[in-house]
Amino acid sequence: KCTFCTYPFYGYSRMRNETIIKHLDDIVARFDPDIVFFDDAEFFLQKQDTLELLNIFETRYRFKCITTSRAQYYRKDYISKDFMQRFSPRWIIWDVGAESGNQSRLYEINKGITIQDLKIVADYAGEVGVRAAFSFMVAMPGETEQEMLNTVFLLENLKQRARGNIFITYQYFQPIGPTIMAKRAESFGF
Repeated sequence: KCTFCTYPFYGYSRMRNETIIKHLDDIVARFDPDIVFFDDAEFFLQKQDTLELLNIFETRYRFKCITTSRAQYYRKDYISKDFMQRFSPRWIIWDVGAESGNQSRLYEINKGITIQDLKIVADYAGEVGVRAAFSFMVAMPGETEQEMLNTVFLLENLKQRARGNIFITYQYFQPIGPTIMAKRAESFGF
């Protein structure tokens, strides 16, 4: 897990599809939402479960979806261009936690992705014509000005690759909980 993530400390388990559908049926009956945001960094973790769920969404609901996914899932055998094309009428934003434009930082925070993974997500979004979202952290402990500039340069590159179909968010690093990065931040006087 990422060294800034609090999930390992609070536990995580994916709901069964039947439970998700039960909750969604209730939400739709009560609120009839236009958009549902799945605040779940592991939504696409189990490919077969996810495909089953998405197939149900296609026939059962009219709402559009947003969720976070891991950049390393964007590959020919999982979230491919064909996959994105098929589900693009339903999925309005394909959100990825990018965190940094520096490979050394991604290794340091144990992100499990590469800069190339991020470029693939942007390429897919540009080719399919869907919106990709990337979230970045700035002001990580020890981050240099050049590293921050490298992130800005990557953002520009992703924007070009996605052909403008991009949404970018920045969050300042926040030392939360008993994470490795929070302990590192203390050593920098955060």
